[in-house]
Amino acid sequence: MTYNVVAEVSGTISELRVVPSSVVTEAAIICYIESMKMEYEVRSDASGLIVNINVKLGSQVSVGDTICTIETNDATVPSDQQSQEENHLPRFEDLDKRNELYFSQSKRLRQDRRSGEPTALERIGLLFDEGSFEEYGRFAIAAQRRRRNYNDLVARTQNDGVITGIGTIGGAPAATICYDYDVLAGTQGIQNHRKLDRILEIIARRRLPLITFADGGGGRPGDTDGFVPTGLEVSSFAEIAKLSQNIPHIAIASGYTFAGNAALAAVADVIIGVDGLSMGMGGPAMIEGAGLGSFHPSEVGPIDVHEESGTIDIRVPDIDSAIKLCKTILDLASNNVKPSSEPIANVDLDLIVPQKRGRTFDLDSVINGVSDGKTTIELKPKYGKNLRVFMARIEGFSAIIIANDSRHFAGAIDKDASEKAIFAYKLADKFNLPIVSLIDTPGFVVGPHEESRGGVRSFGQLFIEGSRCKSETIAIVLRRGYGLGAMAMTKGSFKETFKTISWPTGEFGGMGPEGAIRLGNRKELEAIADLAQREERYNQLLQALLNSTSALSLADAFEIDEVIKPNDTRSCLKRLFEQISLSNQ
Repeated sequence: MTYNVVAEVSGTISELRVVPSSVVTEAAIICYIESMKMEYEVRSDASGLIVNINVKLGSQVSVGDTICTIETNDATVPSDQQSQEENHLPRFEDLDKRNELYFSQSKRLRQDRRSGEPTALERIGLLFDEGSFEEYGRFAIAAQRRRRNYNDLVARTQNDGVITGIGTIGGAPAATICYDYDVLAGTQGIQNHRKLDRILEIIARRRLPLITFADGGGGRPGDTDGFVPTGLEVSSFAEIAKLSQNIPHIAIASGYTFAGNAALAAVADVIIGVDGLSMGMGGPAMIEGAGLGSFHPSEVGPIDVHEESGTIDIRVPDIDSAIKLCKTILDLASNNVKPSSEPIANVDLDLIVPQKRGRTFDLDSVINGVSDGKTTIELKPKYGKNLRVFMARIEGFSAIIIANDSRHFAGAIDKDASEKAIFAYKLADKFNLPIVSLIDTPGFVVGPHEESRGGVRSFGQLFIEGSRCKSETIAIVLRRGYGLGAMAMTKGSFKETFKTISWPTGEFGGMGPEGAIRLGNRKELEAIADLAQREERYNQLLQALLNSTSALSLADAFEIDEVIKPNDTRSCLKRLFEQISLSNQ
């Protein structure tokens, strides 16, 4: 039996693999036909002996032309005459070497002071779900070919000091910009910024949460490829700032985080600072170059300074803790309802507020009695202590809690507390979380000292941000709800909230009752010459005012929506969260 091998494309015979009497196997390559600048294989569909060849090298053929004839009857294929097929698999040696080099790079280049910390690649492994991470620009090398050997750049600068990519965290999509301090000290070069711009475009398109590992030395002066005398035209900072309008962004700052790296961390919604951090808008070289003195990197911006100034939001001991905390924040920010759990502590909220009006109480007990266990995170705890901010779950629902703390400055709102509350409003809006406002404040701080700090502008901005915040606010007056400060805790008005509630211990007024009596009844009191009688009259007026401005009195007048027992707070909040959740669907 004979079998004809025919051309399936028109073109020129560019390579002929057989001669008469050749023995071929099924699927053996007979020849190549060049057509449209591509070479097409012609293979045998049978095993046998070549008995006739109709073409030669350079012959023109058309579709259907016979290339050769194979005799298939009783054909044998001796092993030493089998066609030697060329290896059509790509050559992977170079790629394998680059990958091997890349995955060993961080540990090979590990800085002594950072031994024991997870490498950049290890951080990625800890953050993202196993097998989910897709990296962008792994093989990019520093733009320094004009002054450095190519092999040296490949060996020492793969990723150009930053890892960028996307994956899933707890099953939810997310992205990262992870600076690699072990590659050129995590500095920002030409390729580095191109990688940032690429991933930021992906993030914006997909609306992905962003986690930035920010440690690095800022701008890199050593890149020579391309005409970039200053690098001031790079778009990375503008693009990441634009993302801040609607993309959740968490930054982890550790080690030395200077200049451009610090700037990228600064636009994050939440900054997690790791012990040992030194962060500043300029590193030691820049500071010394400006004639401002010589400093060790650890002296530029120690973590203690940033914690007390409110620059960082949470402090943790190590990278592992930072990554775990980051995952918790992302989980809270997802606003997915979790199964309800018991509160942090078994607290009798009915007994929290003291009988004596002027006595402080432990706000942490309130937070512990209201919030679910193991999910509460306090933000900026050492800054503006008179106002506290938490991310928490309450009966399984995520929320932002803002609360006045009477143990610090009587819970009055000064400039620092105002800026902290502004931060909370913005965070709630970004993460689309409801706000629980726990109110116990005598109002805004007044006086020459606060005015010298620019308090008026800050207080005004607090009202503006409250009005801009789209997140629903549930206000609960624990005790004192006085003046503009109490109104600022409710977005500017008790009727701007989703619901304004009070515990029975709530008391209200345009200002503190003591001041109101002394100011409004000054002439009457001064007319009483006997000091004991004057004090007795003052107490009568004070009690009358307290009775008329109590929680139940304000509920009578419908200035607030409801009065509840403290121990009913969690169940009340759960019902309101359910309503908010339903209306958001």
